[in-house]
Amino acid sequence: MKKLAIALAILFLALAYYADYRANRLPLTSTSELEIMIDSYNQKSEAFEDSLKAFKNNVKKSDSITAIFYNNPTVKKILDSINKDEEENTKSVQLELNDDVFEEINGMLLAGPDNNYKLVGRLQWENKLNSNEFISVIDIEGEYDSALFLEENKNECIKGTRGTEYIDSKEIKVQGTNMFTCFQKGVNGLAIAQTYIQKEGYVYYIIASADPDKYDNAAYITSYMYSKILNQL
Repeated sequence: MKKLAIALAILFLALAYYADYRANRLPLTSTSELEIMIDSYNQKSEAFEDSLKAFKNNVKKSDSITAIFYNNPTVKKILDSINKDEEENTKSVQLELNDDVFEEINGMLLAGPDNNYKLVGRLQWENKLNSNEFISVIDIEGEYDSALFLEENKNECIKGTRGTEYIDSKEIKVQGTNMFTCFQKGVNGLAIAQTYIQKEGYVYYIIASADPDKYDNAAYITSYMYSKILNQL
């Protein structure tokens, strides 16, 4: 009994000591840690404010440098030239997309050599600055033996028609291919060039006219359309 009483007394003293420690020591430790946290936060805030000030100063310097750069006469001249080119390119694209310029055929978009050529009928374009320059495309479905088809076209070219007179015929190289071209003279004196191209189950006849004796111009117009059909997927 005496030993139990001593043990209980020691246990009571231990509990009392622990209670006193919790009551008197723990709040002091907690307060100290809080003060440390507050000091740390204040230091970080001051560092952040310093960084923010430095950033703002750098922005001001950057704005000043940018202003000097863009106000430089040489730079302004270059930028104005670039902006002008972009505006012209935009206008060019808008013109090219006009319905009176392009026409779709068998999944291809075709148009004349430039935006002065306007649609006047199905797959027919006329140069609005020179009505003598005209181009027409006729599509015929079917596949034909290349050699026989070429021979037939040569024979038909030589015969001429009721409204045309045979002038010459030749094969012109266009992007690595031989473009057979028939040259004839219309009863109205216009230079006429005619060619064809076989592609994906179709034959496309291309007929162009130009000013009298301007067979080079007529050949250019036909070769332009020939290359457009050749290159489109």
